[in-house]
Amino acid sequence: MPQFSPAEKEQLRQDLIDSGKRLFAAQGLRKTSLKQLAAATGIATSTFYAFYDSKEAIYLDLLELKSSRMEERVWAAVEKQSSRANQKC
Repeated sequence: MPQFSPAEKEQLRQDLIDSGKRLFAAQGLRKTSLKQLAAATGIATSTFYAFYDSKEAIYLDLLELKSSRMEERVWAAVEKQSSRANQKC
């Protein structure tokens, strides 16, 4: 496996995540193969394993990222509502 700089690793990880989003949204978890994930990112299948143990692992990572973003939006909305309520008092 080639050696990657920290910046290259982060970029590849982000590219994998982006590819995963597209493929999982279009085909679902079952129909998306690890080979497709690697090919869409432009890496070898063996390189994929430097980042994730399985396609399920990247899927779980995507779910966690999505839930974190959703939680941030919910808390931002709560704070906005709270701020409005405090201004009315």
